[in-house]
Amino acid sequence: MSGEMWTDEQFSIISPREGSTCVVAAPGSGKTSVLTEHIAQVVKARRVAPASVLAMTFTRQAAEHMRMKLRTHPLLNEKEVESIQIGTFHGSMFRFMMELRSDIPVLLSREEQFACMREAIEKVIGQSKAVGFYETASWLTRYTKYVGTGRTMGERHEHKIYQAYNRIKRCANRWDHDDILAESLAVLRSGTKPERWTKIRYILVDEFQDTNQPQWEIVRLLHESYHTPIFVVGDDDQSIYGFRGASPLFLQHASEQLFHIEQFLLTKNFRSCISIVHAAERLIQHVSSRIDKPLRSVSSREGYVRAVEIDHEGAEINCIKDILKSCLEIPCSIAILARTRRQVARVWGALQRELGVTWGSLQRRVEFRTFHDSKGKEWDIVILLDTVVERVDPNVINDEERRLFYVAMTRARSVLLCLVPRTIDGVKTLPSPFLFESQVLFGTWSQGEVQQIQQCLTVEA
Repeated sequence: MSGEMWTDEQFSIISPREGSTCVVAAPGSGKTSVLTEHIAQVVKARRVAPASVLAMTFTRQAAEHMRMKLRTHPLLNEKEVESIQIGTFHGSMFRFMMELRSDIPVLLSREEQFACMREAIEKVIGQSKAVGFYETASWLTRYTKYVGTGRTMGERHEHKIYQAYNRIKRCANRWDHDDILAESLAVLRSGTKPERWTKIRYILVDEFQDTNQPQWEIVRLLHESYHTPIFVVGDDDQSIYGFRGASPLFLQHASEQLFHIEQFLLTKNFRSCISIVHAAERLIQHVSSRIDKPLRSVSSREGYVRAVEIDHEGAEINCIKDILKSCLEIPCSIAILARTRRQVARVWGALQRELGVTWGSLQRRVEFRTFHDSKGKEWDIVILLDTVVERVDPNVINDEERRLFYVAMTRARSVLLCLVPRTIDGVKTLPSPFLFESQVLFGTWSQGEVQQIQQCLTVEA
């Protein structure tokens, strides 16, 4: 192998085999390393020529990270790595379509897409109503979910707005990213076999839990039409893009619907300490439909997990300042995560104002992200803001939100602090039910808590 020590779980996946593979990987289980090692082993064993391997991710950053890991792999030379077709799902399909059509439309920029949707809304509801940025963004999100699921949300004028939006694109001879998938799927369904697709002999898809209906159909048809083995990896417990049309069902049913496929589990968490893993596992077991899998911490460290109740959202700043100041002499990474950008911006601005000059030296060690944007990342300390609800509403306390909270929790290596303000903007709140489901210990903020966090980090160091 490449000099790394692999667990039995990992080694069984890395080894090349006949047929297709479905890997269900827990957070922090090293799935990206396993995936890239598997690609290297397949290429080195001459099972598939590098140029016949198609590896797809869902973000450019993930695609570039995969290529960088392969570039440093001792088994592969530069020519082999650069020959492997690595890209995002949309980018890979767009390149195929460019070879198939000489008149392929130019993709809309984000600004142009907003302009087209705004024009569509105005055409349907009338020019008299001013259409703002957030309303336009909301309709674009709903449209993407509609394309990804084939289902509308029951909004008034919904179909008419989508039809107007598509007419505007067609008149301008332009595509958006959703058109890439729709047109690729149409080609596959037509029975046309482009030469480039016939040369693909192995397809790998990372983060498969983020797949929507068109993407699933593309993978399935490539698999069935070309008899191409498929390697998919993901975690249904981390499926958090339902608002884009993604669904964990495609990963959950892959082992039943793809031919000659074997399912493997990666259950060992190399990232988080014991208490974080146990809390996360208790939470995720409340999801109604999931692939049953244990979550096991490799670490022998206990770590720190706490839900701290405070009077109001402004008091969160004091807790965060205490932690930042206590960690000045301890090398550690810190993330402040929240459900919305508005919550993140509020705390970022308050810390900047209150810490003044000190903030300049501290901010390099602190990252501010939403729960969604934290996916795929990790920090020594993770602070979750506003872990409360105004009321227990089934529309808010659902499996998608539960999985999102799980993702946020499992970003932490050593310290997980959930802040629970009793009021926000003067309105009384309740602790998030997810805190009770994960059986997190509740407490009040004190210097004793700060010392426990310091001690935890010092032991880790």
